[in-house]
Amino acid sequence: MKFFYVISLLCAGVSIFNLLGATLQDSAPKQAAAAAIAIGWAVVPYVIARSIEKLGGPREVRIAGGYPPEKARRDVGGEQDGDRREPRL
Repeated sequence: MKFFYVISLLCAGVSIFNLLGATLQDSAPKQAAAAAIAIGWAVVPYVIARSIEKLGGPREVRIAGGYPPEKARRDVGGEQDGDRREPRL
């Protein structure tokens, strides 16, 4: 995972040089295009690194109430924990 973050940092460095070069351009559209390319150099590798990190990491199931899965009440309808309730449809 750290490899992708190192690549992301290197691309951020390229982005800084690209932004410095954008200030040397003679028109606003050229400056805007160079700034957009610089943002792409910085953001795209970071997004790829984060997505690889999320895909490769351990998966965790969270319940809206914040209870651990073994203590969460499961409303499957009918009788549960000695309660007699009408089934939910």
